[in-house]
Amino acid sequence: MIIKSKVIKGGGVGKELGFPTANLDVGLREFKELNFGVYVCEIGYKDKIYKGLLHYGLRKTFEKEISAEVLILDFEEDLYDKEIEVKIKEKIRDIQKFSSREELVKQIKKDVKNL
Repeated sequence: MIIKSKVIKGGGVGKELGFPTANLDVGLREFKELNFGVYVCEIGYKDKIYKGLLHYGLRKTFEKEISAEVLILDFEEDLYDKEIEVKIKEKIRDIQKFSSREELVKQIKKDVKNL
């Protein structure tokens, strides 16, 4: 599945944790066809492909709203209001609630090892 979305402003939690993410428009039709979870993906931007992770679903640890955000490895550009393409490869886990920020960071580090 490939999803094209403009990057929108988020709450900045990923950046605070040391894993800045690009927040996507969850109102897109393609997201309605996707189950909640964390996915290995490839992100296309400016004719380059980057490895990444997509989190789609409830942000159980911090808030109870549905979000879609990608962690893009080896990438530091500002993407606000720019369109990216996310190619979803495989689901690696379900959404989880973590007891602390530290536990969440540990899990993100484990997830990154799947790339």
